[in-house]
Amino acid sequence: MGISQQIGASSAIKAGVCTSSTRPASPYEGQVIFETDTDKMLVWNGTVWVIPNQTTQNPEGLELIKTQTIGTTQSTVAVDDVFSSTYDHYLVTVSGGVGSASIELRIQLGATTSNYKYQLIYGGYGATVSGEGTSTAVRFPYVGVGTTSGLSLYCHIYTPNRATRTHIEAPYFGPSATDSGRVTGVLDNTTQYTGFTLGTASGTMTGGTIRVYGYRNS
Repeated sequence: MGISQQIGASSAIKAGVCTSSTRPASPYEGQVIFETDTDKMLVWNGTVWVIPNQTTQNPEGLELIKTQTIGTTQSTVAVDDVFSSTYDHYLVTVSGGVGSASIELRIQLGATTSNYKYQLIYGGYGATVSGEGTSTAVRFPYVGVGTTSGLSLYCHIYTPNRATRTHIEAPYFGPSATDSGRVTGVLDNTTQYTGFTLGTASGTMTGGTIRVYGYRNS
């Protein structure tokens, strides 16, 4: 009798494949599994399931939550189901693609269009530093930039899914390569968000990839 007849063909070709809710009940030390619902590989260290080459179950660091392509001639892109109670803080990046011209990228949390406050400190390269800001913005501006040669965004978002204010910070690079700076801001409410919308002040985005990472809690 073949092995597939004894334990089932599916088990024979998918050893160690399970979901986060169907992990082995009595694992042995060193056992390796792959979870199809979380796309994670884990190893049983004798006490808990850990990420390979890590000694703890949830090591500090970034974990990729979602990758999403932007599409063609988009002025807004909704990125849903990325914020949760699993992480407190997040990093959002955008790379590749192009802008229809020199464009400014913005982030809106959920459907909220009020109570955004921001400050941008910037200056020309080698010139005097300047600034601008407001307490009545409708989204977070200046978090990224787009040109006809590429899109670029690197924005930290703090506690968007907790019942407290959400803060952001991001480097600012002028689309004409003449100035740079940093933008910080706060969304002054206690709404718990699960997603955001990437948008432009004017013009459109084509191509490129949005990635959302969570900072693992220790």
